[in-house]
Amino acid sequence: MNFFNRTGYTMLDDDWRLIEGNKRIPGRYIASSLFHRLLPRWHYCMKNDVPKPPLHMIVGRSDESFCQHLSLDLNQFALFRKEAIPRLKFSSQFDTWLKTGRPIDI
Repeated sequence: MNFFNRTGYTMLDDDWRLIEGNKRIPGRYIASSLFHRLLPRWHYCMKNDVPKPPLHMIVGRSDESFCQHLSLDLNQFALFRKEAIPRLKFSSQFDTWLKTGRPIDI
């Protein structure tokens, strides 16, 4: 839920309750892979100055459909994704380690 809150797809208060008037995130969207789908797509869009895509594009489309709809090069995205996944995963785990001391899974 942190991803959806930080990217503005929904707004939660400090106690992680939905702020009135904001959209609920469907369970099937929450179940989408953070490191293999959501973060690589989000970061690729931000890197290429693509306006914030609709949530259903980031969560539900195949890579081919995602790139085609946003006029992105599929091969460049695939290369970015392959390189980004380990970095994004480590960054997230590092933040958790700083807060909790939980070991980093490499």
